[in-house]
Amino acid sequence: MGGDLNLQLGWMMGMMEVTLNITDAWPRTVNVDSPEFIIGRGEDCDLQLKSPLVSRHHCALILKDGCLYVRDLESRNGTGLNDQVVVGQRQLQHGDRIWVAATPVEIGIREGRPAVRRMVRGAICRAGRRSGESLKSRWRDIASLRR
Repeated sequence: MGGDLNLQLGWMMGMMEVTLNITDAWPRTVNVDSPEFIIGRGEDCDLQLKSPLVSRHHCALILKDGCLYVRDLESRNGTGLNDQVVVGQRQLQHGDRIWVAATPVEIGIREGRPAVRRMVRGAICRAGRRSGESLKSRWRDIASLRR
């Protein structure tokens, strides 16, 4: 498993789980499972929003030093935090609401060990997909985390 996995495992030791509750035309809840989570209309985004008002790479959620930040990626229609426009990078708290163009996204932050285990499993699966490992070997790695 490569350097990406080591970077993600180092970040996950902060024991934080972040969820996004999207309340647009397709309401859903999404787990943030990487230290830099890109939101936008592009197919390569971690969270893809369908609105034509959303830029291809609209904003990023950054997990750094145990804190969560939002950064606008020079989007056309801007990113908001509660009732303010995001300029540069702003720290997020549990219950904050960001606006991706006109799409509201509520931030949920929870701390604890189960969150770390779920994120480690996700990192192992993503690293395996990139390296071409078999699904069986990835699940063996995940099972070893339970011990």
